[in-house]
Amino acid sequence: EQKPVYTAKLELDKPYYRRGETVTATLTASFFDGTPAEGLEFRLNANDYGGNLRENYTTDKNGQIRITFPTGQVKAYGTSPLTFGVSAELVNFETQYLWAQATGLYYHSDLIYTVSGWENPTEVAVSLHNRDFAKTVGLEGYYWDEEAARGTPASGRISYTLYKYVITRTPVTNYNSYTKRTEHTWKYDRTESTVRTGTEDFRDGKLTLPKYE
Repeated sequence: EQKPVYTAKLELDKPYYRRGETVTATLTASFFDGTPAEGLEFRLNANDYGGNLRENYTTDKNGQIRITFPTGQVKAYGTSPLTFGVSAELVNFETQYLWAQATGLYYHSDLIYTVSGWENPTEVAVSLHNRDFAKTVGLEGYYWDEEAARGTPASGRISYTLYKYVITRTPVTNYNSYTKRTEHTWKYDRTESTVRTGTEDFRDGKLTLPKYE
């Protein structure tokens, strides 16, 4: 069996990152016997939440490449953490394909924002809590349970808009030339209007928003 000439692994310096922290990723390349592989060129890709890093680097005398990039603001529809990845691919080496990857968690918010009570016909409940990072875990074993990381109630304000949707059903008659029959179907149109806009302050980490029929 022909063994690969080189091996590589990619590691992050932390299991998770908070907003404003710096990510450090270290690639270690070695010969199959474990000797550091100096002078290998890798293309590294990383999503730094502000632009995509895609550059080539060369391993040093220890067979390593170390890159850093900052965390930043993201467009997210909630406060749950996001996964991010860093990958490295050996380039300009035709006889072996070598690729490594590391994945981590990014807590882009120190808050936990939840909405519940959708089944309630009159209102929905909104809550805002500080995230308890003592209960926070990294990617391994993470099961997306935000309730377990809830800390103390947080203060804040939200802006909201309540919309009204009206569905109109109109009968439509079409003639099917293949079956030579007249077919009756329905056309559905949706209209949208704004019922109310405003702001609300959280009190003890809670507030409620009304529903309208």
